[in-house]
Formats: sequence, structure tokens, C-alpha cells
Amino acid sequence: VLRSNWDSFSGPLVPLILNVIVPSVHTKSFDSYAGRCYRPDSIAAQLPRMDTQGIDLLLKFLQYEGADRISCRSALDHPFLRSALPPAVFTLPDDKSVLDVRWRTLVVDQPRVPPQEWKEDK
Repeated sequence: VLRSNWDSFSGPLVPLILNVIVPSVHTKSFDSYAGRCYRPDSIAAQLPRMDTQGIDLLLKFLQYEGADRISCRSALDHPFLRSALPPAVFTLPDDKSVLDVRWRTLVVDQPRVPPQEWKEDK
């Protein structure tokens, strides 16, 4: 549809699609899925250096259902970010960057030099 440059749903069909069809198409929950069920591995085992507060915040970000995901405001109030960032970050105006806080500076990575290919002696 995007490549064809024409609207495949035009006219009175659009309200029908938006108001009737889209809300009726929902994602099943993990427990009610009829196919094979795979229980997720522990994310804490995958990230052994992350503390429990970091794991908690990450799991709240990774919720499948958008309504279950943590909001930006709640994330900023989460203990993981409160302990990792200085108080000045939380009082920044919307038009300022975290890089404006003196405790942080931007370090530009140096470009990596690709390794030279090995040449075999003949």
C-alpha cells in the first residue's frame, strides 16, 4: 500500500476501520496464546552486572502491552535513575540537554582502524 501511492482505504471506510476494526484486533496475553508457549529466560541471568533496581526498570520498559509499560515520569522517579543521575538532571528545563549538566561531558569515540588482512607467505 505504501509503495503503490494510492489509498486503499478511502472515503467512509476510514472511520469504520479506525473505530470498529482496529479496536477489535487485540493482542492476546502471553497466558492465553494458543500456540507454543515459551517462558522467557531470566533477564537478570543475561545481565549479571546490573543491580536489582536496574533489572526492575528494564523489565518495566520491556512490557509487551503499552498500557503496562512504565511512563516517562514514573521512569524518572524510579530509584535506579534517581541513584544513577545527579539531582541537577531532574530539574533541567525541556530545552536543555543532560550534557549541559557539569558532571557529564561528551566524549567522541575515535574511529576504529580496521585490522589489516593477513597475508600468507607463499
